[in-house]
Amino acid sequence: MLWKPDQIADDLVRNMACRTQWREAVESAFERGVRLAVEMPPGDTLTKLTQTSAPDVCAMNVARNSLGDITQRYENLIRSEN
Repeated sequence: MLWKPDQIADDLVRNMACRTQWREAVESAFERGVRLAVEMPPGDTLTKLTQTSAPDVCAMNVARNSLGDITQRYENLIRSEN
């Protein structure tokens, strides 16, 4: 975690200048056991990218799904893995 303003500024500049490797990041998360991705508002761009990159990952977003729906999906995923 970054807490110092100069470190945060440097990190933001680096992230804006570098290409995001979304597909690789999602695949890596899936390999590590991630089965549910939740996108915070606004929008649903990352949800759509996740669904395309890793169809086995359940991708939901808070803008379109209630917290209850997301929680229920999470609980269902946990039950199905056990």
